[in-house]
Amino acid sequence: MTQLPPPSQPPYPQQGGYQQPQQGYPGQQPYPAAPTIVAAPERAGPTNGLAIASVIFAFLFWPLGLILGIVAQRQTRKTGQKGHSLARTGTILSVLVPVLGAALVVAVVGNLGTKTVTALKPGDCVTSLEVSDNVTNLPVTDCAKPHEGEVYFVFDLPKGDYPGDDKVQKQSEDRCAKEINTYAGAGADEKFDIFYLRPSPDDWSRDRGVTCIATDAKKQTTGSIRK
Repeated sequence: MTQLPPPSQPPYPQQGGYQQPQQGYPGQQPYPAAPTIVAAPERAGPTNGLAIASVIFAFLFWPLGLILGIVAQRQTRKTGQKGHSLARTGTILSVLVPVLGAALVVAVVGNLGTKTVTALKPGDCVTSLEVSDNVTNLPVTDCAKPHEGEVYFVFDLPKGDYPGDDKVQKQSEDRCAKEINTYAGAGADEKFDIFYLRPSPDDWSRDRGVTCIATDAKKQTTGSIRK
């Protein structure tokens, strides 16, 4: 059998190379560049002297510090001189310092802390009283504030050996009852209850003091009972 040659294959057409896609959409303008942020130049020249002085006088003499701070703020705004923030700080401190100082004084005067019973004296006001066999300290406050008792008399029992609990108690009660009218006026012994602190047998050799305290069992007292 005669073999016929295979039909000739038409050559494949040559393919053109792929084109690179164009960036961006057709007709679109390129994005603008981001703006450059430039820091503002620092103010030249020395710091305003009044601004510095306002901070100093805020602690030494706050009225002057307040005036200097206000003036310095105006000057720095007008001239562009350094120290505006410092002047504002001095102004604020000149306002805060007296306020904080007054609050501190009120806190100290309103609550004087505690005193040992041997340091109590007539005119001291006690915020709370507790019956106890061993009292060494009591909380004291200004008598203008509510309190439970006021010390009105302090005295020492006679020298000698410890006379016993009953005798110490009687001598303390009798003397405290007698002295309350002298301190708070006639009839005070009927208006107020008497609370007293007396020495214990262990303390007798170094402390024979008795502290008399007037108290109102029904309510707290505001103000001194001294006549």
